[in-house]
Amino acid sequence: MRRRTVALALGTAAVTLLTGCSTMSPEASGTVTLNMVESLTNPTRTALLKDLIADFEQQNPKIKVNLVSPPTEQADQKLQQMIQSGSGVDVLEVRDITVGPWSNNGWLHDMKKDLEGWKGWQAMTENAVNASKDAKGRTYFVPYGFYGLSLFYRTDLIEKAGFDKPPATWKELLEQASAIHDPAERRYG
Repeated sequence: MRRRTVALALGTAAVTLLTGCSTMSPEASGTVTLNMVESLTNPTRTALLKDLIADFEQQNPKIKVNLVSPPTEQADQKLQQMIQSGSGVDVLEVRDITVGPWSNNGWLHDMKKDLEGWKGWQAMTENAVNASKDAKGRTYFVPYGFYGLSLFYRTDLIEKAGFDKPPATWKELLEQASAIHDPAERRYG
């Protein structure tokens, strides 16, 4: 179900994020080729995107997607240069750190109306739905994953401070960190 949702999101993005680049001209066969640029390139994610694109192309035989995968450390700069020049980008991977400036520059399409009634919303988490909307309710991207924050802790210090389980809330984290904090012992919580 999640894979299907991502495929639908990619399909929706492919249809709605078109920038009017020259790649939009249909071939004699009527097939349109879109250039999609990813920004968090790595072999695993690129393979996933290629699978999703293959599913999308199978469902939309008159649309071909050319995936451009610049190295991650250069991707945002490369994308910005391509967008500014007005060539080579029809669909792009937008991140939380690029959506603000790129939407402010008018480079992204607000997909809010295009996504109304989209069944994929029901398959997304509340966090993903909320993250997809800006303060004015506009939707410039559909999240298909989140990087989680990790916390490592010393069970021995937590137990010594009188706690029997790791913190589950920010309040508990602060309470436990304060209890083990002792700079004189070079122990910092």
